Amino acid sequence: MTETCSQQLAANARRCREQLTDEAAAEIAAFVMKQQNPDGGFRGRSTQSDLYYTQFALEALCALEQRLPVEGLRAFLVGFGRGDGLDFVHLACLLRCWGRMTEGAPAREVLDRVDEYRTPDGGYHGRRNARKGSPYGCYLALLAYEGAGVPLPGRESMARCLHACKPANTPTAAALSVLLAHLEGGGPAALGDWLLARASKRGGFAPSPLVPVPDLLSTATALHALTVLGRPLEALRRPCREFVTGLWAENGGFCGHWADRTPDCEYTYYALLALGCLA
Repeated sequence: MTETCSQQLAANARRCREQLTDEAAAEIAAFVMKQQNPDGGFRGRSTQSDLYYTQFALEALCALEQRLPVEGLRAFLVGFGRGDGLDFVHLACLLRCWGRMTEGAPAREVLDRVDEYRTPDGGYHGRRNARKGSPYGCYLALLAYEGAGVPLPGRESMARCLHACKPANTPTAAALSVLLAHLEGGGPAALGDWLLARASKRGGFAPSPLVPVPDLLSTATALHALTVLGRPLEALRRPCREFVTGLWAENGGFCGHWADRTPDCEYTYYALLALGCLA
């Protein structure tokens, strides 16, 4: 595909502005900015800055077409150096955060650490020395390489790894769909059917056949994957929109599901991505 996975995500998320008034967009952006700590990073559900939530905060601000707090953020990222001591997820987040900056990323050194998680079958896994790759590991690795501006090596072997994977849940099926569409030009129709079967009559998408209660992560990832696959969403737009906006908290952020009472940057980004896909 001509667009990278990161570009596809950004384009879908930016379309959220078609669904939001200027006042609503400003309210959401203000919530995100309030999560920034004095060290330049963004916090999640604790008071500490975290690369994981920082990455989602940056993606949310970009979706809302806001200026990024570059200087404070740069100081925060520089503190991680080449990523020594970071796990796989946070290494990927570090490179994705640097990808939003104009310069300064120790890209090759961090990618060397990312590649420590490559598996013998050509994929990636979040655990070192795993024998087989996982869809989530492959997806994070690809986004990490895109954040570094470096072509992913071994694309064919990654695709073969992915064909051997089964969708354990909605985010997994979504990752498989997007990755195969990107690597091979089209995802299997069966994956799109599997995702559509997770659509809840009450709005949103459920995480699996065994867990029928919808959540925002499953909803956003499913809608994004179905958009990438070119599947029609007309019948889903109203119930999914109502589900997403029903998770909007008074302080401007979004919660993850109906029982959740704590909005954060991650779910706020997923709400913007879902709304963009529904535009």
